[in-house]
Amino acid sequence: MTYVPDGDNCTQGATYHWMDGNTPIGVPQSNSSLTVSTTGFYWVKVISANGCEYSSPTQIKPLFQTLPNVKLIGESNYCVNEDILFSVSTNATDIEWKLDGVLEPSLDDLIEADFTGLSSGNYDVSVTVTSANGCTNSATMNFSVVDPLAAISINETYSCTPYNVVLDAIPSPSNPNITYNWSNGASTQSISVPDGGPYRVTASLGGCSISKQVDIPKNPEDYLWIYPSGCYTDCFAKKEEEYGYLIGPTLPLPSWSWNNYGSPVQSGLNSFQTPFYLLGDGSYTSTINTEHCMAESDPLEYSLIDCEKCEIEDVKIEDVYQNNTPYCSFTYQVMIYSSTSVPFSATIADNFNNVSIIPSTFMLNPGPNYLSFTVIPQNPFTFGVTDWTIQGAIFKDDHYVLCTYGLRVEIPKCGNSAYYSKKIKVGDSSELDVEEILNVYPNPAKETATIYYEISSEEGGLEVYDLSGRSVAKHNLRSAKGEVPLNTGKYQAGVYIVVLRQSNGHTLQQKLVIE
Repeated sequence: MTYVPDGDNCTQGATYHWMDGNTPIGVPQSNSSLTVSTTGFYWVKVISANGCEYSSPTQIKPLFQTLPNVKLIGESNYCVNEDILFSVSTNATDIEWKLDGVLEPSLDDLIEADFTGLSSGNYDVSVTVTSANGCTNSATMNFSVVDPLAAISINETYSCTPYNVVLDAIPSPSNPNITYNWSNGASTQSISVPDGGPYRVTASLGGCSISKQVDIPKNPEDYLWIYPSGCYTDCFAKKEEEYGYLIGPTLPLPSWSWNNYGSPVQSGLNSFQTPFYLLGDGSYTSTINTEHCMAESDPLEYSLIDCEKCEIEDVKIEDVYQNNTPYCSFTYQVMIYSSTSVPFSATIADNFNNVSIIPSTFMLNPGPNYLSFTVIPQNPFTFGVTDWTIQGAIFKDDHYVLCTYGLRVEIPKCGNSAYYSKKIKVGDSSELDVEEILNVYPNPAKETATIYYEISSEEGGLEVYDLSGRSVAKHNLRSAKGEVPLNTGKYQAGVYIVVLRQSNGHTLQQKLVIE
């Protein structure tokens, strides 16, 4: 707005007081023009150099047109050869696009602009919109077009005590704007992991991405739970009988050895650890290498003594019932006839850990003893013949002498996955066609355990029960092979049964002891 006097030159040296209604705008000024951006009632008071005043008789109320809205939508980075698209959100219909300041007539009045095919580099895209009243508005974005990542590798750095692995993602070519996403949720270029397993990283730059996975071997200490330790006394074997044997983990190892008093007596490379038959008295350990680190088990102090046969005249399995439990279990009604003159405490166990027997400790009185045992098959054994040993301590010649009694037992096959109570006729079972695996380690467990499985179907359900049949954990399985972590620290100490039910009807189960 400009004050222009009508044929009057007395404005030389005058000052102008601009007003919005009764409100002064700023301070008096020598400029006869005023620029405003909001509506109002504007007028001016002119004071000449000799003090004469003049107020404009009319007020000006300017009308402002609304600018068209404009929002430019797109990415800040694009990959060479991928679609490079931008769009505009506006209420105008007259649209102009520019790339690096150059007008793109082919894109006139389009709400979406396609710049696919640009070579790598940095660009500016702008859009200008014009409304029907002639008002314009614009928006600008900077974006980059980058070459795709050619490759990515993962560098592994191992520390054994404590076990820790640092994984560094190495992209080619390198770029500080690359983002990283690891399968464990991390988003840094380098991560530190405390245990083994599969780790996958995806590196992204613009719309370009490339992935790499590595399988990190587990801490060898994770497998030491399988080796017994402490003191163990066994009976001298009879002629043509062998002593007990030790087994290793069910995976190929880069190197392993069985040791007696610290010296290797049996070893192997890039193979499964073969069972080791105890040689007699000794201090036995196992050393295993999972590729980058080694670990040795605590010693098993093994000694042999003379044992007698327990004075058990007869053992009869009178009845076998399949129990109504959510896992496969049986009740064995057993009669044990003791020919001793005094009661003695005894234990019963499966020689090959094919089944768990509960209770494992009981008292034998002279004469017939009618006992009931819960028998729970342990994977990979599901049914068939196994050997049990009853061991006790009888008082003889003023001291206790270990005694044993062996028996062969047939374990029936559970009727189906939905277990129910029924009497079993043993000897009517058939073998499965596929070898399947269900392992729990460490076992016994304290804070955590890992369930490893290999099954014949592509999916199934994993459930953990206490001995009362109450479910305490449940997981859905979506692959035929894998691992499931289990937080055992929140459960009470005791014996639990891990059950894996497959979609094809096959069922595996394993005992888990929580300390």
